[in-house]
Amino acid sequence: MIDHLVSAAPDLEEATVDRLTGTLGVEPTPGGRQLGLGTRNALLGLGAGAYPEIIGVDAEAPGPPDGPRPFGLDHIADARLAALGVALPLSAAPAPELVAVVEGPAGAVELR
Repeated sequence: MIDHLVSAAPDLEEATVDRLTGTLGVEPTPGGRQLGLGTRNALLGLGAGAYPEIIGVDAEAPGPPDGPRPFGLDHIADARLAALGVALPLSAAPAPELVAVVEGPAGAVELR
């Protein structure tokens, strides 16, 4: 089941969070920083564990990213849909490895 959509935005606050707030009348909640990636995110809860996630460059990161930022953030000019998050049921049996490859203008991102 798809539980969240990931939007990538070069400017998290102005280009995306402010636009969503103005359009929907609901302000996304700050999510957190992904140290080493140079990114941070914001979330908008839709209930039942579903949510849009907006990820963008963290201009206040304590240092440079360890490599290229995910979802082509170093190369995009506008916000765009970057990935779909999938919720898998938990079970006692070992799960097979799940790999999704998201192809975008900046290349492919492999999610495990």
